Amino acid sequence: IEDKNSISDCIVELKEYHRFGPKSGIYRISRKIKLGDLEGTMSLFRSPELSDVEFVPINSFKEVYEIIQKEVVSQYAPLYFKENPEELLKIITDFRILCATRIGPGGSSDLNSFIQEILQREGIIRVEGRWYKGCPIIITRNDYNLQLFNGDLGILAKAEDGNLMAYFSTSEGGFRFYPPSILSSYELAYAITVHKSQGSEFDFVLLILPERDSPLLCKELIYTAITRAKRKVKILAHEDILRSALKRETKRVSGIEDALRSY
Repeated sequence: IEDKNSISDCIVELKEYHRFGPKSGIYRISRKIKLGDLEGTMSLFRSPELSDVEFVPINSFKEVYEIIQKEVVSQYAPLYFKENPEELLKIITDFRILCATRIGPGGSSDLNSFIQEILQREGIIRVEGRWYKGCPIIITRNDYNLQLFNGDLGILAKAEDGNLMAYFSTSEGGFRFYPPSILSSYELAYAITVHKSQGSEFDFVLLILPERDSPLLCKELIYTAITRAKRKVKILAHEDILRSALKRETKRVSGIEDALRSY
């Protein structure tokens, strides 16, 4: 793991987003977070009136894995039936698991392995080597020759000739696709870090906070994760961990590099 990449995974900024209406729970909570209103934020998290925001307080990380298992089986079941690259890409971009960290329990690396194992066991995917139909990937380094950039999300699907290709959507509404063997830097992307999600949007976001507090957990990270969602966001976390993160601002964080080495 490269320290520079790890550090960048934890850098987020507070920006205004307008993909959801001012009466939505996502908008109201994101405003409270930006204003630094901790109790107002927590009160909204508990409000039964908000149908688009759900905070699930957990007591043990076993609960997190159980909830994730149910969600991914439900959300990704259509991967088994679909063949069209556009439909497959929509499935894996409509629902996204976001993590605060890349490594450790609840990190994106840990959860990607867990989710792939669950989907394989349920018969939703067939893992046949490194690449398989329905495999979601994220580019981790710019490749100007291929016009692929850090954070681009793609899906593996069969082309007309039956060969697996990596498909990426374009800003024009089309697709570009490549043999996966020529991609130089990418990772499995059932779960990604909050930092990697910046610039993207998803219908449903499931945010996972780690079981231990860290200087890397801050209100900017929570804000960014919540504002990735267009329709719904669910947060799984110990309440004290969430509270601690909402009280912390990145400008007050020091010793980031040392902290990262323990994650």
